Amino acid sequence: MTENFAMTTMQAANELHVSIGTLLRWVHEGKVPACKIGDRKYLFSRSALEKLLNNQALVSGSNQPPAAGAAAN
Repeated sequence: MTENFAMTTMQAANELHVSIGTLLRWVHEGKVPACKIGDRKYLFSRSALEKLLNNQALVSGSNQPPAAGAAAN
C-alpha cells in the first residue's frame, strides 16, 4: 500500500493530541516520520500516524514521545 502524505503539521498534531511544538520536536528526534517540503513545511502520512496510535506508542495526555523505532514494527 502506498502511504499518503496528506496531513499538515496542524492536522497531525490534532490527530496525536499534542502541540505543534511537541510534534515538530518528535520529527526532529526521528520519532515520528514526516516528509519535509521546502525549508519549514512537513507533511505526514495518515497511515504512519495511525500505526503509531494503534501500537499505543503515544499515550494520549502523557505527552511522552514514542520509543525510537516504535513505528518499525
